[in-house]
Formats: sequence, C-alpha cells, structure tokens
Amino acid sequence: MSDKQQHAPALTTSQAVATGQEVYYRIVSGKCINVKAELDAAYGATRAERRMYMERLTTAARAGLSNARRRAESSWERMREPELTAANVRMDGFFETITRAQFEIELWTSLIEALETSRDAVTAWHEQMANARQISQGRKGGMGHPVADARRHLWLEANREFEQNAADYFRRVS
Repeated sequence: MSDKQQHAPALTTSQAVATGQEVYYRIVSGKCINVKAELDAAYGATRAERRMYMERLTTAARAGLSNARRRAESSWERMREPELTAANVRMDGFFETITRAQFEIELWTSLIEALETSRDAVTAWHEQMANARQISQGRKGGMGHPVADARRHLWLEANREFEQNAADYFRRVS
C-alpha cells in the first residue's frame, strides 16, 4: 500500500476493545471531560482517519435507520393482514408496534444528525450510545397514567436496543 492510502487503526484487537470500553464507561459515568481527546488518545486517530470513519459510520447509521424503517413496515404489514380483525387484534399490540417503530426511527435519525453536524464521527457515535444507555437505565413507569407509562417503557426499551445495535454497527464498521 502506498503512503497516500489511509490505514484505519485496528479497533477490534483485544487491547483496542478494552481501551474503548474504558473510555465508553468514563463517558457513561460522566467522568470523561473531553470525549474527543480521550477517543483520539485511545485510538490514535488522525484527521484523515476521522473523515474515513465519518463516511463509514454515516453509512452504517443510515443502514440502521433503513433497518428500523423496514422493521416498522413489516410490523405494520403484519397488523394489516386480512385475518386480523378488531375482535382478534389487541389495541395495545398495535400501539406498541407503532410507538416502538417511531422511537427506533427517531433514535437512528438523531444519530445521523449528530454525525452530520459533528467534526468527529467516533465521538458523536459514542456520545449517542452513552446517551441511549443512560436513558435506558431510567425509571420505568410511575407517571400515574397507563398510556404515559407504556410510552415510557417503550422509550426505555428502544434506547436499550438502539445502544446494542449501534455498538454492533460500530464494531462492524471498525
């Protein structure tokens, strides 16, 4: 390979994963003061590498959004099957399907917006994952209204699933 070609740091080695986890836990716990600096120090990223990650991570986030939309469409189509009638469809299942799809799409859209406005895609991605993790560990229910409690529960679940999926996409890109 020529000197002009960019080499991505090996993010999947056991040492890189351990280092990344340390930074991630510092972000989640609120101990990380400068996310960009810590991630750059952990991974040794150069400007060209960050630009390359930006493109790859944006593509991965768009794939996540596309998958969320496809799951929503599939769920919606299942809800519209001819054999399903008002007598055999639970409204809470319908509500859950639609609401969860909206939340998943919202989370992936938010990640794409963060990537497009950030100068450092890796930092933006980790911050979105950390935010989802913090939200997913929030208090369930207790709002005193069944619909509000159900929406809260679905929001927490969507954040938990988003964090896991985003971590998986990040590993695949890296």
